[in-house]
Amino acid sequence: MLASSDFADAVRLVELRGKFMQEAVPEGTGAMAAIIGLDDASIAKACEEAAEGQVVSPVNFNSPGQVVIAGHKDAVERAGAAVKPLAQNVRCRCR
Repeated sequence: MLASSDFADAVRLVELRGKFMQEAVPEGTGAMAAIIGLDDASIAKACEEAAEGQVVSPVNFNSPGQVVIAGHKDAVERAGAAVKPLAQNVRCRCR
């Protein structure tokens, strides 16, 4: 069982997590998009159809009706474009 950590330990862990995430995907190849107002199944289907040999999938179910997708930039953009007419809002963040 883990003992409680102090604030400095928590900050260091967050810093390391960010570093590892940055190293996992080269600059310019990844993206995330928040999709609001569309059901989970429709989002998953759009991701599957938009993949075209790349990776894009739902990665965070924030709340009912708000899902974040992530993967290769081009695939995320294709999935976002596919759901945009059906969703209330689509916000993309590319790196």
